[in-house]
Amino acid sequence: MKIGILVPSLFTERKFFPKLIFAPHDLGVALANGLVEKGHQVRYYGASSVKTKADLVAGDSSLFANHLAHYGITAHTFKKKQPESFRIMQTYYEMGLAEKAYMHLEKGELDVVHHFHDFLSLFITSFTKPRSLITLHDPLPGMKDKISKRAWLFQKHCKANYVSISRAQRRPMPNLNYVGTAYNGIDTDEFVFNDTPRDYLAFIGRFERVKGVHTAIQVAKKLDMRLRVAGDYFGRHKTVYFKKNIEPYFGKKIQRAGFVMGQDKIEFLKHAKAILFPIEWEEPFGMVMIEAMSCGTPVIAYDRGSVPEIIKDGVTGFIVKDRAGMIEAVKKIDQIKRKNCRKRVEQMFSEKRMVEKYEVIYKRVIERGKKI
Repeated sequence: MKIGILVPSLFTERKFFPKLIFAPHDLGVALANGLVEKGHQVRYYGASSVKTKADLVAGDSSLFANHLAHYGITAHTFKKKQPESFRIMQTYYEMGLAEKAYMHLEKGELDVVHHFHDFLSLFITSFTKPRSLITLHDPLPGMKDKISKRAWLFQKHCKANYVSISRAQRRPMPNLNYVGTAYNGIDTDEFVFNDTPRDYLAFIGRFERVKGVHTAIQVAKKLDMRLRVAGDYFGRHKTVYFKKNIEPYFGKKIQRAGFVMGQDKIEFLKHAKAILFPIEWEEPFGMVMIEAMSCGTPVIAYDRGSVPEIIKDGVTGFIVKDRAGMIEAVKKIDQIKRKNCRKRVEQMFSEKRMVEKYEVIYKRVIERGKKI
């Protein structure tokens, strides 16, 4: 198959945003590389800094770069001080890449265009529905939400071809035309297994209330256990939430691990006794869970969003309702066999499984397109 994968976010240009976590970028590259390895012809439409085995079609970020040079400021500062200008340039960047992808589609150079993270191109899919699909990465708004811009956008394009990353993700908008569910996958060779953890609990994620870091701190304090906290508030200034609910507790037992990436992240995960995942929102997937389990580290999580699809309760961790349940789960975490955590990821959440699932979905979309 000739496949175009579209990840046209300005945030993935590492020369502008070197530390920004953007899961669709890593997943999109992994998918493209896996498809190439299986013999498909793949074009990746994204940032010029992307390293991929696919043919890279880079976005034009010169307008943004010129503005940064003109004002003598960083990308983060420009985004904060001139948000309207930033959004316009972000839109130009995305639409420029979408335009390239659809030109190649119309010329017959592609069989299908896969919007792996791009909503603006939905305005184009009306003309090419049989040959395009979009993966949804974020929680969906409710169908009856009258002021949500995203709800309006999806309702206007409810017949486009959508791929969900969990079954739970579909609940707010069951009327969309879903052509499949494809769980995110990771490189299990990178996230290596470790059966001898150290004596600490861990939390990793953005320092926002919905991620529940304050609950993880409260659980560790109640149990008088060491907790290592990795993440950041991703901004120039500390948030009120961070200053009130997190920062005061850092010390000998509650330790700040900083912003971890690459090998540092793997070391952080694989040595943890358990990962605490007390989310306060309907998480559509949760990469941290499968990254930890690949390393053999069980996850204790609130019963929200995709959690029941990812964690096998009592086998790869525990699914709990509240803080009290999380405290009790930590007490019995040694009952979990770490090899079972690894096995579940290999069976369901590897890059190989993700690629295989998308192959099936692509074929389905292309075949349906031939009948229209």
